[in-house]
Order: sequence, then C-alpha cells, then structure tokens
Amino acid sequence: MSKPELINYFKIKKTTPNPILLIHGLTSGWEEWVEVIKILGKEKTIIAVDIPGHGKSLKLEKYSLKNYSEPLIDFIYKHFDEPFDIIGHSLGGLIGIFLASNLNNLVRNLVLEDPPIIEKSNNQPSIIDLLDQEAKEKINWKNLNDAEEYIKKINPEISENKLKIKSKYKFLTDIKTYDFTFLNENISTPNLLKNIKSRTLLTFGDPEFGGILSADDAKKISTLIPKCSIKKWQLTGHGIHNEHTIKYCEMIKKFIV
Repeated sequence: MSKPELINYFKIKKTTPNPILLIHGLTSGWEEWVEVIKILGKEKTIIAVDIPGHGKSLKLEKYSLKNYSEPLIDFIYKHFDEPFDIIGHSLGGLIGIFLASNLNNLVRNLVLEDPPIIEKSNNQPSIIDLLDQEAKEKINWKNLNDAEEYIKKINPEISENKLKIKSKYKFLTDIKTYDFTFLNENISTPNLLKNIKSRTLLTFGDPEFGGILSADDAKKISTLIPKCSIKKWQLTGHGIHNEHTIKYCEMIKKFIV
C-alpha cells in the first residue's frame, strides 16, 4: 500500500526534458502560478506545489526553512528522475536555495524572485507588516466568505476569478505559518548560497513599490552564489510574475535554455 501524498501539487506533462518546479511564497498556493503555467506549460513539464502548511499539503508543528524544505526533498526524489529547474517566489525562493544547495546534482537552473534575504534591521519590509495584520484578521475567519471580504477590503479592484483563487489559498493556510521569526535566523544563508552549483538568476523589484530586496542586498547575495546573475524590475513590487507575467516568462525562457 503506497503512502499518502504529503505535498499537494498540480502538473502539466510535456515530452521536453528538464521540468520546472514552481514554489510559491508565504500564505499562497500553487494557484499563484496559474498565469505563468499557461505560458511556460505550453513547452515544458510544470509541477507547482503547495508548500507545507499551505493548500492541501501537510501541516507542521513548527515552521522553519528546514522544515518547509525537507518534505519537498522527499517529494522531488519521488517525482523527478532527471535534472530540473526551480522557480521560487519569496519564501519559495528561500526554499529553492535550500533545495539547490542540498540537491545540486539535480537542480539545473534556479530562479529566485524577490527572496526575503535581508540584513537584520529594525525596519521590516512592508509585506511583513501586511501579513502581520492579515494574521490578526485570519484568526476570526470562519469560512471562505470571511477570507473574500478581507481580500476585497485590501484590494477592491481584484477580479472575481482572482478573488476566488486567493481567498481559497489564504483560508487554507495554517495560521502558524504567519510566525516569521525564522526569517530572522536566515538559515545560515551564506553557507547555503556558496554551495549552490546551479546557474542562478536573482530577480527583484523596488522596495519603494513593495519589493523586499534592495539592490545592495541583491548584489551581496549574487557575490556568494558561484554562477549568479541579477535583474532588477523598475516600478515593480514583490510579485513580479503577476505584475509582468508575459515579460517574466520571456525572461525565464531565455534563462533556462
């Protein structure tokens, strides 16, 4: 009798080699990548996962980078039998770093989209402030309607389709994932970064528009990864793949050739 699947995922299968693993960020879900999948999935096998504590994947007693990543390593050994590429957004980028550092014989290319690797300071990124407020609201959510009302309050212009998707994965997210203290520990990041053998693209937005990484932080990170290039998106926030989906996918296609 086979073990139950601990990681929920969506897959599009193509015959081309080197599949792509998509890893979303905090309080999100695999559906975050739907528009990207529509484009990249025309040519490549795509597997988009719900990370632990999110969507229909397993919930954990404690959330840390290692605890998020280890179930995904087991998942990779089960579902990937050839070198593959990783695209990770936000926390998904941190997880991508952990995976590439520990599976560098399997991870061919690594794309890090605005990962929260920041110098310790008293100034939290605005995205963390928003998630702190969301956690206070989420405690009182009893159903999907409550999640929808909250999302409409903070984003009145959201489309009905995106509202349905976002409210679902926000509602399913384990409340314990809103404890971001592990980000301050930052996982011995330099050691992990130095161990990455994959070709790496670090892409980031503008802190003035809601991005997390500054240009200085991005430059420091890129010097630690042996084969790393960087790309900054002007007038862009934390969700580059949503704000510039077509150009983002063009960038990915050029990089992972």
